[in-house]
Amino acid sequence: MQFIMNVILTLWNGNVQSLWFLGTTNTVVRDITSINSKQFHISIDSCNNVLAEGLTIRAPGDSPNTDGIHISSANVKLRNINIGTGGSYFPSTF
Repeated sequence: MQFIMNVILTLWNGNVQSLWFLGTTNTVVRDITSINSKQFHISIDSCNNVLAEGLTIRAPGDSPNTDGIHISSANVKLRNINIGTGGSYFPSTF
């Protein structure tokens, strides 16, 4: 089991700071805050069996294309998620 916990992501010097999980299996993502990403905040792509809980995602309401969580994976469970962005909260079908 892979654990990613207690992370805060913020916009730094005009660069996009997003969290991207690619091809992971049996992963726990816990207690992560993402603030003011310029595009998606968190992407879970080609993964299997992911638990994401305790996530907070924030961007101004007028910010375009600041999708909350992009999911293109199997067996993803979301718990205790708090999202406030200018884009889609969950732009993918899962």
